[in-house]
Amino acid sequence: MKRYVIQKCLFYTLNFKFLRFVFSTLFLFSATVQNNFAIPEDENWDDSYGFSTTLDLSGTINAIAISSSDVYVGGNFSTAGEVSANNIAKWDGSSWSYIFAGDCNDLAVSGSDLYASGDFGFSKWDGANWSSMNVRDVRAIAVGGSDLYVGGGFTTAGGVSANNIAKWDGSSWSPLGSGLNNSVNALALNNTDLYVGGSFTTAGGKSSSFFSSWTINMIDLELDKYVDNPTPNVGDHITFTVIATNQGPDAATGVSVTDHLPSGYTFVSFTTSQVTSGQSATLTVTATVNPSGDYLNLAEVSSQNETDSDSSPGNGVDTDGDGNVIDDPGDEDDGDGAVIIPILPVVDLELEKSVDNAAPYIGDNITFIVVATNQGPDAATGVSVTDHLPSGYTFVSFTTSQVLLVII
Repeated sequence: MKRYVIQKCLFYTLNFKFLRFVFSTLFLFSATVQNNFAIPEDENWDDSYGFSTTLDLSGTINAIAISSSDVYVGGNFSTAGEVSANNIAKWDGSSWSYIFAGDCNDLAVSGSDLYASGDFGFSKWDGANWSSMNVRDVRAIAVGGSDLYVGGGFTTAGGVSANNIAKWDGSSWSPLGSGLNNSVNALALNNTDLYVGGSFTTAGGKSSSFFSSWTINMIDLELDKYVDNPTPNVGDHITFTVIATNQGPDAATGVSVTDHLPSGYTFVSFTTSQVTSGQSATLTVTATVNPSGDYLNLAEVSSQNETDSDSSPGNGVDTDGDGNVIDDPGDEDDGDGAVIIPILPVVDLELEKSVDNAAPYIGDNITFIVVATNQGPDAATGVSVTDHLPSGYTFVSFTTSQVLLVII
């Protein structure tokens, strides 16, 4: 009996020691993992932007937008890197700069403009100044071509009735049909489909709870410009032909084309026609070539009702900024230019003068004949001939043809 008890005690004692040994080993192993097997840093992540919890303990970023090489961030923060920046800041690739104060919910870039929504409403930054877009409670932004779509909890946009969703075309607001019966919280654009999410139960009067889509009418306007005579004479009439073609898929309405006739020309007349899907409209401008001035003539689509798939109206012809505006593949395709090299007319004027009586009596009438001849090769215009009648004569009369005769 004692042996059994002793063995049992020894058994438990050995087990206790074993458990202590295992626990100690696990503890030591855990410490080894922390010290010698730390999670490696991923070289694909960049930590050079300078946002730090030591600089801004309450900061959050809610939105990001990119314009060329600039990155804009918006949220609720007071510093970006070492720079004081309340809620909206710009990263130019090497440093942060302050843009705006006001809690920011969303950001979007359209063209060269930055749009921001937040507790301040909805505003546009043109690179130098902020301006209000006159819409309150914007919660989502989407950009399609030259158009900007916003959704939120509003009933008007820029004074125009718009129920919770609206479109900005760069110059004015318009509703998307009758809109939605409650707020919009999310927007996403895929080609011609604008997807909408929110708290609504109807979209355009149709039952559609929380999610719907709006079909965007899409066009593709292309513009080409030609001149009928690239080397005219000064004073000639020349004709510029502007052809605007809509590649569709939808019909284009409200299309306006602006021809910037520069100082090297004097306007004479124009003709125009309408453009529809898959068809072309032609604008012809006739002008007189002036002796001097700017001869580079530009034309562009300045406005349209629908969204263009690859260009923005009214944003100039040299959209890539390389100085080339004539058939430049780097520019947007809704603008083009044409230029002439004017030729100054060459003339060769010869003048001969004779008198009908070289030995008259005092008091006789005599006739001086002045003949001005143009040997060309171009026509001579605006020619004036001056005859200096001296004190030995009293003027009686004169006749002339084409050339202006001035008798002094």
